Amino acid sequence: MAVKNGAKANKKNGGSGNGAGLLSGFLWRHRMVVLKACVAMLLLSNIFYFAVRYVELTDTVRKLEAEKVELSKNIQYKTRELQEKKENEKKENEQKESDPGPQLEYSQKKYYPYIFNEPNKCKDNNLAELPVYILMAIKSTTAQFDRRRSIRLTWGNESNVDGIIIRRIFLVARADDEKKQALLERESDEYHDIVQGEFHDSFRNLTVKDIMFMRWMITYCPQAKFIFKGDDDVFVNIFNIVDYLMSLSPESAKNLFAGSVLYPSPRITDPKSKYYVSTNLWNEKYYPPYVSGGGFLMSTLVSKKIFEVTKVTPIIPIDDAFLGVCLKKLGMKPQNHKGFKSWGVNRPKDVCIYKEIMTLHKLNSEEMLEMWKKMLKSDSDLDDCALSFKVLKDNNTSITGQGSN
Repeated sequence: MAVKNGAKANKKNGGSGNGAGLLSGFLWRHRMVVLKACVAMLLLSNIFYFAVRYVELTDTVRKLEAEKVELSKNIQYKTRELQEKKENEKKENEQKESDPGPQLEYSQKKYYPYIFNEPNKCKDNNLAELPVYILMAIKSTTAQFDRRRSIRLTWGNESNVDGIIIRRIFLVARADDEKKQALLERESDEYHDIVQGEFHDSFRNLTVKDIMFMRWMITYCPQAKFIFKGDDDVFVNIFNIVDYLMSLSPESAKNLFAGSVLYPSPRITDPKSKYYVSTNLWNEKYYPPYVSGGGFLMSTLVSKKIFEVTKVTPIIPIDDAFLGVCLKKLGMKPQNHKGFKSWGVNRPKDVCIYKEIMTLHKLNSEEMLEMWKKMLKSDSDLDDCALSFKVLKDNNTSITGQGSN
């Protein structure tokens, strides 16, 4: 029985071996056919893959072309929109240019009588002319008693600098308050430095105040060599002013007109602005170069020339710009000086700043007194200032990696 079962198993295994051998033999005999079939299947699979990829790429290209068309339409729309906007702006600008705006009927009267005058301001007790080195003309208003007091006690003191003659006048016009006018009369009697014109004191009459001063100077102080002109809220380092003037060559001194130059400065076209000037007074887009009226220097010779030009120049109710127009007619340009800080500084409480500048805007009467006292401290403080500026410069150099040129 065991022998019989073994025989059956051998027969079965032998059958399986014969089947495998037959298949191998078949494949070997027909190997070229099989190889061709495999190659054909590979080719068919590649063709199918590329066909699918082609369909996908075709669909992608179709989508991109559709997006391109849509983007092109959007660009055309935006371009038309931008062109329309530019055309509208151009039309608005043309309308603005063609429409000059409200025309100011500004008075062109230039000369007014004096309410208070100081005809002997630049003369000695024997009424002989004094060799005035600097004539300080300070614009003020009737109500600013405290500011004038502070100026008299500080930088406007006529005895500040030994060896030269300085004279000071305050330029004011008439106010509506009769009580303050009465106080101004008492102030004038006490200090003899008030020149008041018989016209209304207002921002738009500052040009008239300038003309009043130049007319006064030519009549009563023509021998002055230099003029400092400024506002009553400006701090002035008179010592630096004197040093600067004495350093000038004769030619530079003769043609001096220096301060904080503004250019380009456009004519303000908004009728609501206090700086508005209509085209009948000035029809150009920009004013000529001019200096900030807060504080500047000029020679008396230049001032006299400007006054002659004012006789034939329509008044512009912006006093700074008006002087720039007069300078242009004279063929002159103002000189910019960095010492005139018309727009303030970053460290307004630093006394060292005040020892470096010519003018600084703006301080009230108490601040002016405080900073003047600090500025007049001993020379040791000057060394401290020099040291502080050196430290500041070194710190800036370490931060930026480079010093100033």
